[in-house]
Amino acid sequence: MKSEKLYLVHILEAYERIKRHVGNDKVEFLSNELVQDAVIKVLSNLTESASKLEDMTKTSYPEIPWKLIAGFRNVLVHDYLGDLELEDVWKIISDDLPSLVDAVRKILKNKYGID
Repeated sequence: MKSEKLYLVHILEAYERIKRHVGNDKVEFLSNELVQDAVIKVLSNLTESASKLEDMTKTSYPEIPWKLIAGFRNVLVHDYLGDLELEDVWKIISDDLPSLVDAVRKILKNKYGID
């Protein structure tokens, strides 16, 4: 198994890629199929890395909905025949990812001394 630190860094890198793809431009995201495909792929990788974090780490950050992240990963990867709503994806990108990224930064600093 890869180190937890690697997964944490990957989450941050994936978030930065998503921000480069869409910035804060909801219209661009909702209207550009190529951007949607790229963002959904990066999100699936990000959520996969989040699922690989140690249970003790997840327990230490109960404000993060780890089980919902895992469930969202399943929807992203398997698509459940169209259950993926782009408005919901946008809400996750704009409203939920920033708090996950803040927690990941805290974990990296507290556990590994990385700013």
